[in-house]
Parts: sequence; C-alpha cells; structure tokens
Amino acid sequence: MAKSRSRIEFIITATATVFQKTIQQTPKGVKNLGQDAERTSSQLGKTRKGVESISTSLARLQNIAGVVLLGQGVADMARSLGSVTDTM
Repeated sequence: MAKSRSRIEFIITATATVFQKTIQQTPKGVKNLGQDAERTSSQLGKTRKGVESISTSLARLQNIAGVVLLGQGVADMARSLGSVTDTM
C-alpha cells in the first residue's frame, strides 16, 4: 500500500508541475497569439486595399474598353454607310 501511495503522490506531483508550467507559459502564449492576430489583421488590411485598387483599375479599364469598342462600332457603321452610298 505504501508503494501505491508513493506512486499516486508522484503522479499528483508530476501533474501539478506540468499544470504549473502550463499556467506560467499561458500568458506568453496568449500574448504571442494576440500579436500574431494583429499582424495577420494588418496584412489582410493591406491585401484588401490591394484588391480594391486592382478592382478599381479593372473597372476603369472596362469603361475604356467599352468606349473603344463603341468607337470601333461607329467607325465600322460609317464605313458601311460610306460603301453603300458609294455604290448608289
């Protein structure tokens, strides 16, 4: 019975030591986790701004492309009308 008791005491002591170390390290871990979260949030903000900038540029390009296509369409119509009036 004495062996069982000393074994139980050893397990309890070892478990208490592990818990104590875990409790001591937890604030550091939480602090590091918070810092990682802040860094990630900052990076996401930069990424979001970059995506918004690209999106704005693509929208402008789309508008420009639309104007160019419209201009080409008008020019093609003018050519077609010119060739029709030339044949008359």
